[in-house]
Amino acid sequence: MMLPISIKTAAKILTDAKTLEDAMFNGVCINSGDITMGELFIALEIGQRDGHDFVEHAESRGAAACMVSKIVGSGPKIIVPDTVRGLWELGEICRDGFSGNVLALTGSFGKTSTRDFLGSILKIRSERNKCPLGVLVPQSNFNNHLGVPLTLTRLRPEHRDLVLELGANAVGEIDQLAKLTNPSVGAILNAKEAHMEGFGSAENIIKAKGEILPNIESQGIAILPAIDEGRNYWDSLLHDLHLITFGFETGDVCWSTLANRFTEISTAQGLFSVRLPVMGQHFNQNASCATAMALSVGATLEDCKIGLESAVLQKGRMSANFLSNSQLLIDDSYNASPESVRAAIDWLADQNGSRLLMLGGLSELGAFQQDIMETLGQYAFNKGIDRLITTGFGYSFTKGFGLKYAKHVPIDDLLSEITRWTSSADVILVKASRSEKLEQIVESLISSIGLS
Repeated sequence: MMLPISIKTAAKILTDAKTLEDAMFNGVCINSGDITMGELFIALEIGQRDGHDFVEHAESRGAAACMVSKIVGSGPKIIVPDTVRGLWELGEICRDGFSGNVLALTGSFGKTSTRDFLGSILKIRSERNKCPLGVLVPQSNFNNHLGVPLTLTRLRPEHRDLVLELGANAVGEIDQLAKLTNPSVGAILNAKEAHMEGFGSAENIIKAKGEILPNIESQGIAILPAIDEGRNYWDSLLHDLHLITFGFETGDVCWSTLANRFTEISTAQGLFSVRLPVMGQHFNQNASCATAMALSVGATLEDCKIGLESAVLQKGRMSANFLSNSQLLIDDSYNASPESVRAAIDWLADQNGSRLLMLGGLSELGAFQQDIMETLGQYAFNKGIDRLITTGFGYSFTKGFGLKYAKHVPIDDLLSEITRWTSSADVILVKASRSEKLEQIVESLISSIGLS
């Protein structure tokens, strides 16, 4: 079953639900400010935020009905014991009514860019098949216990492919999301140091990423890195799944570098060269994973080439900005994990001229945080990065790099004199966890100097 449906129909399916009125709803929304006419507003209670406080606002904006656990407002209602569970059950209903391909991926970093690469390829295939609206890709980072079921409610009969990323901060969370989505194709991009505060150990990260595999539909397809510390464990979970591997110069879908930023991707169907719309060799790994996933559901090599080259990645992911004073500014401020910082350092180390790395702190690493950042600072120094500037809670990077060539600057001072701190650099790379908001540095540099 897919939307639109009536609230009386929904109430018959949802656990312990009841309603006194009837109304049709054509979509689901959890933010009253984003509601559009005819949608169901779900009043979620999360932490200190009670969505019931926004029911009347949602009704005033045209909500067809509201899902609540207590009576409030004047419009039609579905009354349930738990609105979060109600959202999940609506997601289950819509997933059960979908017969197309569900392609889900998880990993420690690179999920969103891989998702965007895959979505772009599948859209090219869909257009070639004269089904331009056949692919559903989630909005923003809808990869958690709210975003995934919300994405499922957006499935419609015209969709042929659903692309999902599954995120987690602890063991057991991917298992829940994968059970809900029951993918036909499931991929693990990597398992590296990230969210250590929640997982507690590298072994738990490997275990958590592997939770996707038992939840892939029978005779489905598992896509794994050709080389990863988790492979032995993941292979033990494959059972009747068909395995496709990807990686650098090894695997069923493998990549290698060519001149002028081109990458060659080799597959069982043949090979093609592609120039990705983003800098950094770690994106080649993401592109090869996306290629493997797309080929597994019938995309052609031409679909893959065109889709990868035309992909639009989220802002702040190794985005190149050429400043009017001839400096190259790389904006990688969207988010960061230890492995993605290491990959960014590798890229910067290969560039010509004076190279400046600007880092904010890494979050969700728990007791490992300071040691990991100090080690990464030393790694940047050993790779020959010329200068390091840190801000926010990134001081440990500076300690590892060495105080002679590194400086920790409060964010306000950095923003007020940004050109002074960056004037001697030819290439500037900005990276940090999302919470550090280092996009301010990028915006300030572009505003002060301008783009060429």
